[in-house]
Amino acid sequence: MAETRREAAKEFTERQKQTEAQQAWDEAIAQHGTEFEGKMATLTANSPEGLQLAVSGLENWSSVAVHLADHLDELQAIASEFRRNPYAAVAKLGKLEDRLVEKEKPAPVLPQPKAAAEKPLPPPPPKVGGRPTPVVDIDLAKADMSVFKREVASMLRR
Repeated sequence: MAETRREAAKEFTERQKQTEAQQAWDEAIAQHGTEFEGKMATLTANSPEGLQLAVSGLENWSSVAVHLADHLDELQAIASEFRRNPYAAVAKLGKLEDRLVEKEKPAPVLPQPKAAAEKPLPPPPPKVGGRPTPVVDIDLAKADMSVFKREVASMLRR
């Protein structure tokens, strides 16, 4: 009985995976057009199975697959890298995916600055009264000490 349940669960999981894969395929055809199937055939013919699995595991797998099918030189370089070092090739696939996603993102719309109403300039600061040097009617060099003190005191009060 337990074995039958395991087999039924396995069959259900397999059918669910097939349904999800078919939905992903249909979405890719809707996104990239009818030539998508031909591009996938090109990708399949020019890359090892492990690399194909790595591409299918990407979030934006269809965009990466179309790009690689359109750029066979890049596909061949990644395929040869995959044969030597699969981890480095998968890392390159991730970088390629990021680069393609960045291209597809629309440029951010920056808010336009509002035209500021022109404000009139403030009035100039008031002029400080007085003169830079005090004007004295008396010759302080010849005046006596009481006149000198009085004139100096009046200058300081101004």
